[in-house]
Amino acid sequence: MIYSLYLSSLIISTILLSTLAFLFWRRRSMRGAIHAAWLMLSAAVYAFGTVLQLINTNLSGQIVAEGIQYIGIVFIPVAWFTFSISYTGRDNWFSKKILLLLLIIPFTTIILAWTNGYHELIWYNRHLETSGPFVIIEKGYGPWFWVNASSSYVLLLAGILTILRRLFRRPRLYRQQSIALAISALVPIIWNVFYIFNIVPIYRIDLTPSAFTVSGLAMMWGLFRSRLLDIVPIAYENIIEVLNHGILILDTQDRIIDMNATAENILDCPISKAIGQTTDTVLLNHLDLTKILYDEPIGNPPEILIRKSEKDNYYLVHVAPLNDRRGNPMGRMVILMDNTEFRRVQVRRRELETKNQLMSRLSTVGEMAAGIAHEVSNPLATVLGYSELLMRQDIPEDMRKDLEIIEKSAERAATILERLLTFAGQQDGVFEPVQVNSIIDSAIDFRNHSLALNNIEIVRQFDEELPRTTANGSQLHEVFLNLLMNAEGAIAEAGKKGRITISTEKNENNLHVYFKDNGAGISPENLDKIFNPFFTTKKFGKGTGLGLSICHGIITRHKGEIIVVSEPGIGSTFTITLPITKSSWGTNSDDREK
Repeated sequence: MIYSLYLSSLIISTILLSTLAFLFWRRRSMRGAIHAAWLMLSAAVYAFGTVLQLINTNLSGQIVAEGIQYIGIVFIPVAWFTFSISYTGRDNWFSKKILLLLLIIPFTTIILAWTNGYHELIWYNRHLETSGPFVIIEKGYGPWFWVNASSSYVLLLAGILTILRRLFRRPRLYRQQSIALAISALVPIIWNVFYIFNIVPIYRIDLTPSAFTVSGLAMMWGLFRSRLLDIVPIAYENIIEVLNHGILILDTQDRIIDMNATAENILDCPISKAIGQTTDTVLLNHLDLTKILYDEPIGNPPEILIRKSEKDNYYLVHVAPLNDRRGNPMGRMVILMDNTEFRRVQVRRRELETKNQLMSRLSTVGEMAAGIAHEVSNPLATVLGYSELLMRQDIPEDMRKDLEIIEKSAERAATILERLLTFAGQQDGVFEPVQVNSIIDSAIDFRNHSLALNNIEIVRQFDEELPRTTANGSQLHEVFLNLLMNAEGAIAEAGKKGRITISTEKNENNLHVYFKDNGAGISPENLDKIFNPFFTTKKFGKGTGLGLSICHGIITRHKGEIIVVSEPGIGSTFTITLPITKSSWGTNSDDREK
């Protein structure tokens, strides 16, 4: 019964190990597969030699079987050690010279094993033992046996330490691999130690080949369950070097074999779920990234948009091939570089360029406007003067009415000229500490009658502690008046009960003034043009197109900023930002006390 079980386990081990050697050989293009095939083949030869030894009942037959055993035994440690080196990506440690040095003891041992009868350096006093259920060969161990055994244990343990040191990392799958590999090496070592030192004397039979059955099962589980050899911890040093970027390591079949914490955060995918899965599975919510991995565009790295927490984040995608020291492809490294801040800087730069272009146009038009105003002002003054003189004369009534039309038209032209001079910045003005709230109140009072007629409600939301700022009060009055009149026109165009909300506040070293209306709003195609000189959407004769240009020029000369946000059908909000100088700080309450 025991004999049959033992023989069956050895035959199963031989078949299983041979099959595994074949499977590894079929995957020889993958890292470590050739060494794994060598390891399994050596173990299969060891098991096969033990089968031959068990079925032979004479001394000469068992000696030959023992020699066959040793052809497998001596190469197992070397194959295991080279597998661990290759599998963990430490090929740079290895060379053909080192391999030849490692093979000196195995080849010497094979020669000494087959010629042991002449020198007995490996075994001595070999004889058959028939007292148990098996006919076994009993022997003592010579000096070279211990040399080979010591060398073998050192290489086996070195391989185990290399695997454990390399593979005990965060990903759960790596831990599964390390356990599978450690079992495959430790179980045979333990059984072999028991046999050599007679710790568990079970009829003095060598159970090491049977232990390789467990090793084979562990390797098989690693091969199919944890995709052993498909997933290897390569290029981890590269990840550590660029931890500020998201890093994905892909194998040749586009499976994710490693990723860093930054990539985990960017893709919002736990690393434990990503490792071992294909990019098609993991990147379902990032199809633009998947497309880049398939297409591998040439030239500048493409950019992808990933929206997280209602915030747009931009990443440049670099895809680099990973090759071993012989140039064989191992996979790819995907680097996700955060480009969000650069995009923001670019947007801000374009805004500044647009602002500078507008300032340049305003300056050019301003010079032209100043020249026109000066050239026209003298003849216009003459027209106004003579029309007033004629109006004082005793003239027919129909002529008087004509003169009144001439006078009104001339006065309107004079007003336009005055606005042109303001636009050109050539109107005299004194800069002094002013209260912005008071200036706004004055502009509202100026339009009170018109606002009431048009059924428009004014809502004041003033900061009562608003500091004073150094400015030209009359020019700011014109800006606020202009914004009020524009808001009135937008509300009239919308044809509904109007509301204009005017707010002021202090923010650090700036004052902010907001004019918000519920009028018709400004269409997107016109939003960038409203500060351009002579641009207007009003009907002919209803506006000159200078109002907002003048406002922009005045606020710019005050080293401030005016911007607008608008939505058609909802309304517009104009925001004015003015700087505060320390010499002008004060509050409305201070003024009231004075």
